[in-house]
Amino acid sequence: MSLHHTLTEAIFLKTECENSKKVSHIKLAILASHNGSGFEALRSASDNGLIEIDIAILISNNSDSQALKNAQNHSIKTALINHKTSSNPDEAILETIN
Repeated sequence: MSLHHTLTEAIFLKTECENSKKVSHIKLAILASHNGSGFEALRSASDNGLIEIDIAILISNNSDSQALKNAQNHSIKTALINHKTSSNPDEAILETIN
């Protein structure tokens, strides 16, 4: 997914939120395996006031993920969940975000 595509989706999401009385702020858990271009687009859009989101956590299955490092550099909670850290990674992700 390109940065432009991700940002376009984020702006669309912002518009949808502005048009809804029920949703004023969205709390997100982001999954990323490598560079985290989608995470960076969302974080940047949030930091610049383009969208109102709270990135609560970034979860990666790759301990060398640049996305993990970037999230940590921005004081965003992170978690490493994979087959080495959990016998059931999908369940561990659900437990982490709930």
